[in-house]
Amino acid sequence: MRPPTETIRRAIRADATTVTHVIATAIGDLDVCRWLIPEPDDRASMLVGYLRIIVDHAIAYGTVETVTDRSAVAVWLPSHAADIPGRDAALAAVYGPSTPRFQALDTAMRQAYSTDRADHECLALLAVLPKRQHEGLASALLANRHAVLDHADRPAFLLAGSGRSRQLYARHGYVDCGPALELPHDGEPLLPMRRPPHWTASKPEREDR
Repeated sequence: MRPPTETIRRAIRADATTVTHVIATAIGDLDVCRWLIPEPDDRASMLVGYLRIIVDHAIAYGTVETVTDRSAVAVWLPSHAADIPGRDAALAAVYGPSTPRFQALDTAMRQAYSTDRADHECLALLAVLPKRQHEGLASALLANRHAVLDHADRPAFLLAGSGRSRQLYARHGYVDCGPALELPHDGEPLLPMRRPPHWTASKPEREDR
């Protein structure tokens, strides 16, 4: 299936609430999210607070892209802006006693991102609402940003949240670039991946799965 023809645009501050809820809805079942917030009834609302910190920072200092109906979102941060000033204090204000899990995740992610010394962009979040999955929206968002990064001769870095997402990223030129990021839960680890600039697909692109 060919990726759809979508208008991809840069999100602005007025989009922050909508795109944050899209991300929270799309990623809430990932193992890392289940570990962060064990209670399923609380997970979506608590994720929104955490994700909003990232989205607001990325809109100001990075690139947040979305599709026509805002059902799919990609959040990118340049390596020099990957750290969010005041994030620990913001997390503590939102989560209180639950803060250490979020801080442990942030610390582990910062350590993984810092392994790539070259100037690069981090794909912090990629999310598609369940009702729009398997339509190629994630591929469209990736291809759009990769064209910009290739022009600038910049690599990209990410942490895949599941083996399934790792397959998608591999089809777009990402390769494993470090040991899996193990967190204190029984689910899938986070998988560091890197895409060099000017990667060219050696076979036809397939539908997102």
